[in-house]
Amino acid sequence: MKATFNFYILVLLLGVSLMGCTSNNVNVSVKEDEEINQISETKETTTNFTQLVGYVTKKDENKILVVSPEPEDYSANGGESEHYDAVWISTSSITEDILVGQRIKVLFEGSVFLPYPRRGTAKDISVQSTETQKNSKISETEAIQEAINQLDTDAIENSIIIVKSVNYDDKTSSWYIDLNDDNFQIEG
Repeated sequence: MKATFNFYILVLLLGVSLMGCTSNNVNVSVKEDEEINQISETKETTTNFTQLVGYVTKKDENKILVVSPEPEDYSANGGESEHYDAVWISTSSITEDILVGQRIKVLFEGSVFLPYPRRGTAKDISVQSTETQKNSKISETEAIQEAINQLDTDAIENSIIIVKSVNYDDKTSSWYIDLNDDNFQIEG
């Protein structure tokens, strides 16, 4: 009987010890997770990015993706030799007036967050006027929209669309548009 009593006491003590270890591990891991999240949030924030001029290449209900047509060269620091800034922009003023294919200038409110494409909130958005082509039946925006529509559906969904160049040729009455690594000739 005494042996059985000692056995139950030993099991009880072992159970209490294990519960204590488990709750300490949970507290430690929660604390570590909070520290990791704080570090990640600090690394994700960049405050020196105040504006972006680029083309709207995607649009959702509450946000637009704007991509710069001008590449940056980060190869000296081990980065890409041809990097295009891209930011998902949210604002309460995204309306039907902002269209895919338009060239816009965005002034940011507060911080812009990584990873690529970045995320930010617009303080002000202004549509940049494009030169009207007197012989063209369609606008630059419409030509870019048509070129984007010709891209593979998977390419549109899973990648950043970069409008590298847009030119109109009066002789052929066509728009020549470079998107990513594809060239398009749009009659118009």
